[in-house]
Amino acid sequence: MRSMWCLPIVLWCLVAIVTAGSARASELPAPGTRIRLTADTPKRERWIGLFVSLAGDSVTMRDGKADGAVVAVATRHVTSFELSGGEQSNAVKGAGVGLAIGALLGAGLGAAATNGSNDTFGEGFNALVGAVVVGAVGALVGAVHAHNHPGEHWHAIPLTDLRGPATP
Repeated sequence: MRSMWCLPIVLWCLVAIVTAGSARASELPAPGTRIRLTADTPKRERWIGLFVSLAGDSVTMRDGKADGAVVAVATRHVTSFELSGGEQSNAVKGAGVGLAIGALLGAGLGAAATNGSNDTFGEGFNALVGAVVVGAVGALVGAVHAHNHPGEHWHAIPLTDLRGPATP
């Protein structure tokens, strides 16, 4: 009886996994979608721009850096094809990094500020207080910085969607 409450959660997770997998199985972008394409042509190159088409054995896009110049790349040379998920804030990650750096710095400062045997609480307590106080400040600074400087998130499209299934 106790494990019966887990059944709806497990079923919900399975449905979410199956629907997410089928939605991403073949996800070629619509024309005008922002893409990132990496290819091994004579040298390794990466372009970011707007998708134009997939015709035959080549991907066509407008390069974002070259005033919208049209770039066509043979699909056999493509090593990575990604769709932009838009800019998203990394505030949680920034808070974590800020917390870690602040806590380490605060612990060092707290331990260094100990006055030897005259200190009432000792080196360990001062290090802990420093870690908590400076770590909290670091988490706040990191979260604000990451929130104000969002990054573009990309998700990869399987190369089989470009090239088609492999033929023996």
